[in-house]
Amino acid sequence: MANGVTFEPDFAEEIRVVHDFDKRLKYVQFDIIRDAPPSNDKNNNQTNSNAQNAFDVLMRKANTQANSKVPSKHDETAPRFTGCIVRRGLNNSRKYTPMLRELYKRRIKAGPEPELHPSDAGCWNYNSEVYAFGKRYGEDFDESLLRKAFITSDYRQAEEESRRQLGIDLESVPVGVVDNSELAQKGEQIASRYIKAYLRHSYPMMLEEGIQAVHDYLMDDQMIYHIASNFGLTDLIMSTNYPPEDHTYCTAFKAVIGALAESQNEERAGLFVRDFVVSQLAGKNLMEIWDVKNPMGLLSSVLSMQGRGPPEPRLLWQSASATMLSLYHVGIYSNKQLVGRSPGETLPIAEEMAAKDALSKLMNISLDAKPLQFGEKSESWKLDFNQRNQSANDLLQTSTMDALEPCNTTILVDDITRSASRFLGSNEAEKCDTTIHGWVRLKINKTDADMPTSCIDVFRCGSSMPIWLNGTLPEIENDVVSLDVCYRGFMDCCEKRTQIQLKNCGTYNVYLLKSVDTCNARYCVAINITFKGIARVQPIEPNHDVYSNDEHMLKFRCNVNIPVENKGHVFDLKWDLNGKTILANDTNTTNIKEEDFIQQAVLTADDLKRENQTTMGFKISIRGIRGRTSKGDIGLDLMTLQKGL
Repeated sequence: MANGVTFEPDFAEEIRVVHDFDKRLKYVQFDIIRDAPPSNDKNNNQTNSNAQNAFDVLMRKANTQANSKVPSKHDETAPRFTGCIVRRGLNNSRKYTPMLRELYKRRIKAGPEPELHPSDAGCWNYNSEVYAFGKRYGEDFDESLLRKAFITSDYRQAEEESRRQLGIDLESVPVGVVDNSELAQKGEQIASRYIKAYLRHSYPMMLEEGIQAVHDYLMDDQMIYHIASNFGLTDLIMSTNYPPEDHTYCTAFKAVIGALAESQNEERAGLFVRDFVVSQLAGKNLMEIWDVKNPMGLLSSVLSMQGRGPPEPRLLWQSASATMLSLYHVGIYSNKQLVGRSPGETLPIAEEMAAKDALSKLMNISLDAKPLQFGEKSESWKLDFNQRNQSANDLLQTSTMDALEPCNTTILVDDITRSASRFLGSNEAEKCDTTIHGWVRLKINKTDADMPTSCIDVFRCGSSMPIWLNGTLPEIENDVVSLDVCYRGFMDCCEKRTQIQLKNCGTYNVYLLKSVDTCNARYCVAINITFKGIARVQPIEPNHDVYSNDEHMLKFRCNVNIPVENKGHVFDLKWDLNGKTILANDTNTTNIKEEDFIQQAVLTADDLKRENQTTMGFKISIRGIRGRTSKGDIGLDLMTLQKGL
């Protein structure tokens, strides 16, 4: 072939000349009669003349290509043309199409050509490529460690096998090639620890099972292969196969992390993992990565942990429910507040997706949440590698125990505005308990408290309609009682009455409260203050000590020592006779010492006569029911001062 002109050895052959006019291929075919014997025939001379002219035109067209070298008709090496018949067309030969078909079949049978390593071209500097790899990502690697990170175990085994075939003793002359298995193991541990610590720091509300699911997603071989195959490792990995296999990419990438940790430190290796592995979460929906098996049950536990009501699924709207293209949109409510919603082709699917949406919002991992922090914003973080988030399994078990054991409830209500002694200010907005529900433990300033058991004035407890407990608190541990609560109105202490449950948990009580239906009603809280009481009873004997010189009357006396810090407090005391409550008619105070304050309650024989108790064998006890100051009721309930007198 010479510059686009092909000469074939057959007597009758085709010369195909390719011209590029405006980047289009045009073909001119000639049937040529070569080496014909010379003839004096006029017609034959005319034919030769036409062939000569056609050859001249052909050569001039071929000369249009730059730097082309077309054989001249006077060149001895060029064939002589004695006759030429010109035919114009596109692949008019009947041999051309079958030839292409046969070549295609042979190419399919032979298969694709193997991909060749750049070193096969002869221009390849491996040391320069390894050095450039580290600088490309801005890291200072120890080059010996980085080379080690690219050596696979099969490459080392192939080197040993080749030396055995050459008769070289491996014990006396070791190979000196160490594979990357140890570096890969170290890199995997560093990446795993950093990913978990980073996720726990970024998503403190996310449950530990979700953290583990996202960690497994990032550490999966498919994800690591995706990162490593786009990381420029293909030509650097020393393996018996080219291109390397998928697992070889994963091992080499983890070994690079381990090499960076040994070259610098684990902190720098962690930042490397943050930039190239954790960054794969950008734009991802974490709830799609974490497959929650029971989203509605988990949502109920999370809401209970946060002190909110149980989830209530509601159908917001539906479309084409009687067709194959049905659509249902379900919302999840808690305490009359929408916490999540999602569409679905069926009601169960829509409810499950809405529960997942609510979980993502409660754990602050939804798509509209704050994005992950990378770069300089996260370099100053102090990650705790030993911290663990709350587990979903523990949460579900705790919720089950709480349903069976109210004393283990985690719902705490600690609000100073609920105090029965606090007056609602003129510029203060009223509060109501339309969202409270379930077993609660009442506190004020982190101190256990109870509901007051006496009538509360209006405009207390942060509301114009305070709710107080109309009954006696349970005194026996683990005792569960049902008592009435009263809504304090302007005209009556108990304008409205409902029933709640209480349980004595030893040192505190828990309440099964219900949400109120009027927005100006609110449960009150009063702190339990226990004072040490000293009770003395004069025995019923014919002894002059039991009679007063003035009244000649039998008396039961109870003296209460009140600490100095509670001076000015006066407590109403209640006597119980055989389990029946009677109020003492003689309650007075006496200053015994300057630093002490003693309140004395006296039960006389006249009090017993009014109760028709004139015989022996009765039981008397006393306790405080309410505290007062000169400014009015302070709403303090007292525990029993003395039992079984």
